[in-house]
Parts: sequence; structure tokens; C-alpha cells
Amino acid sequence: MSTRHVILGLIREQPGHTYDVAVRFGRRLGPWKVNRGQVYRTVAALESDGLIEQADEPVPSARSGPVWRITGDGAAEFTRWFATRSEEVEPMRGELLAKLAVARPRDARELLHAIDWYQRALTFQLDVDLEARQSLKACAGSDTREDWERELADSLADYAIIHRDSELNWLTRARGMVERWIADGVANDAYEGVVQRTRVG
Repeated sequence: MSTRHVILGLIREQPGHTYDVAVRFGRRLGPWKVNRGQVYRTVAALESDGLIEQADEPVPSARSGPVWRITGDGAAEFTRWFATRSEEVEPMRGELLAKLAVARPRDARELLHAIDWYQRALTFQLDVDLEARQSLKACAGSDTREDWERELADSLADYAIIHRDSELNWLTRARGMVERWIADGVANDAYEGVVQRTRVG
């Protein structure tokens, strides 16, 4: 995800203080965990590149500091990025995937621990996402966002939930594979083979 262009788009949509932009980023793209320090650094870089500038007109906010608005160059850069079509699918990344890529049957028991740990962490995060989604629905009557903004946020929340659920399904299959290695004795045989080669060497 291009954090830089998302922040540029938020300022294009509505000028505001850096803090306000960070809050809107979190509301709009909750599934993507970006800390506020990164938002502040990105805003500073956008100003340095001439893509945003301080606005003369105030905006309703309890925050002090400059109010940012997009420049002509910033609008052109946002339009260029928005119109860009990528044919590349982002590859899967993550520590567990890296371990699986280089795992061998002799690593089965350690790999099983890694899968179990990640499965627990993912289940916890999925529960958090589902509870947050339910809380938003319960507070729908007091939601001050416009309909289109709420629909976008709901769609992004759905993406996170569906993605985590799919990962959990895949983890169940990966766990079954590793458990078969252990049950069939493949893990033990592979380990003994390594021991024997080490002794001979």
C-alpha cells in the first residue's frame, strides 16, 4: 500500500492538521496498522516535495499547528498514481511463510510450534476485528460519517476479516501436512539421516 498517496488523497479530499489526517487514516483504513509517527513523517516529506502546503483558511479542529492542503503538483501526482494500473500481484510475505519455504521434515516439530503460535495470534486478531465490526454496527445511530465513507470502511473491514479467515483455513491445512510428517515417521527418519551424515563427516 502506498501510504504516501493515501495521505495525499486524504488531504486532497479535505485539508486538515496532521493529527486530523492521522485520525482519518485510522478510521478509513483500520486494517492497515500505520502508526501516527509514520503519518507525521510522511506529511513532512509531502511538504518538502511540494505536494502539499500550509493553507491560509482555518478548519474546525481543536488541534494547533499548520493546516495542510494539496498543491497543483500534489493533485497531478495523486491523479497519476490513481490512474496507474499494476499487473503484479503482491507476493505473500511473513516470517512463517519464510520458514515454510526452507523447512525440511526434520524441522517438523519446531515448525508445528511456529504454526500453533501464529494460529493463536491470528485467531486473536480476527476476534478483535469481528468485535470492532460489531461495535461499529451497534453505534450506527451515532455515526457522523457520510454513507459512502461508512460503506468504504465496512468494505475494508470485510477485506481484513475475510483475509484472516482464509489464512486460518490455510494454516489448518499446513498444520495437517506437518502432523502427517510426524505421524508417518518422516520427520524422525530425516532427523536420523542428518545425524548419521554428521557423524560420518
